[in-house]
Amino acid sequence: MKKYFVCLLFFISVIGKEVKSQAIADTTFNNIVSRIAEVYWTSSYVQFKVSYRYQEVDSATSVTDTMTMNYQVNKDNFLISGGGVESMQNANYKVTVFIQDSTMQVEKPMSINYQLFRVNIDENNFRQQYVTGFSKTDSSGFQKISILFKTDAPYTNYDITYDTATYRILSLTYRMKKGNYLTPPSESMMMSIPEGFIVVQMNFSAFATNAFTDSVFDQAKYFTALNGAFVPVSPYLNFELINSIVE
Repeated sequence: MKKYFVCLLFFISVIGKEVKSQAIADTTFNNIVSRIAEVYWTSSYVQFKVSYRYQEVDSATSVTDTMTMNYQVNKDNFLISGGGVESMQNANYKVTVFIQDSTMQVEKPMSINYQLFRVNIDENNFRQQYVTGFSKTDSSGFQKISILFKTDAPYTNYDITYDTATYRILSLTYRMKKGNYLTPPSESMMMSIPEGFIVVQMNFSAFATNAFTDSVFDQAKYFTALNGAFVPVSPYLNFELINSIVE
């Protein structure tokens, strides 16, 4: 269960009385997301914590798991660690180490935005295929923005709650259909979450700047490149290395 939760992550409430949500234009949504992204994609060295709560509901059982990850970010470089997993990215590579399984995966780097938002919310293909619109819900000191999905989309809900003064994320919640489940299942089990769904809640905290240096993004801590191959170094000498880079 833990490994599945971790792979999902690498692959909330806020107290206050909310007013009724209202529709917003895609340009408004884009501008807000850009302002939020600028807080984290910056020349400063930003660190923060994210507490994840994962809940999966099947026809007979409900499974909940939790994990806290530490983030250190500078533009698209990052180090994310916690729960027996460490994922580091620099300009050349993204490497993820699964301690319990003694495996290391090397990939091409990706935008920090996916690590933050978990969904390709700025991709036109994703929007055209799955999204019907956007909305916002205002409260004192914070605002929630939401994506509204088509019935055949793999997601049913996606909400970002952020501080309107700093544009820092307070929480992010999304609900996705489990596997290839593309129609809402019966709620006859009287569960708070319908069977066949996965819900991930992310609470952000402990934001700080300039508490580390580029040394945390050094790939030499994990492997060396030898004759075109990646070779793990101590303490990962016996780890299986999976090369997922496709040229």
